Amino acid sequence: MPAVDAGAPGALAGRVILISGAYGGLGRAAAVACAQAGATTVLLGRKVPKLNRLYDAIARHPGGTLPEPLNYPLDLAGATVDDYAELAARIEAQLGRLDGLLHCAADFTGLTPLEHTDRAAFARTLQIPSAAPAVGDQGEATDVGTAAPTLGSGSAAQKPLITADPEL
Repeated sequence: MPAVDAGAPGALAGRVILISGAYGGLGRAAAVACAQAGATTVLLGRKVPKLNRLYDAIARHPGGTLPEPLNYPLDLAGATVDDYAELAARIEAQLGRLDGLLHCAADFTGLTPLEHTDRAAFARTLQIPSAAPAVGDQGEATDVGTAAPTLGSGSAAQKPLITADPEL
């Protein structure tokens, strides 16, 4: 199978990609690039006004040819298993599936020697990237290193594909 240029127009056409931390620098660039490649983007972040600005930038893209994104406000630091189940249910109900995820969420306050670091801030920094292991049908954790909801249930349950495979 030939390699696919993920940045080429239409390379992600028909795909649904969730971007956590969507309105930050890396997340914003990834969301816009995925939309320009034809993906429907699920924009996840904790600050609704910033999500709305990114939504508007994608929805009002010159030419109006990009798929309409979906905003999903969620603070990963305080999210529970039930929050992820609701996220999965909404994605399945509104979009039918989730094909991939880019985990760009982070909480980084800057470089500080460890002995001068606030313990709560340090815990939050570690919690954001690891806050959401995929939870299977029986409640077992499947570590995919990102917030990957399960879509469907029982033997029909599906995890989104998270890969660095250039042939995706």
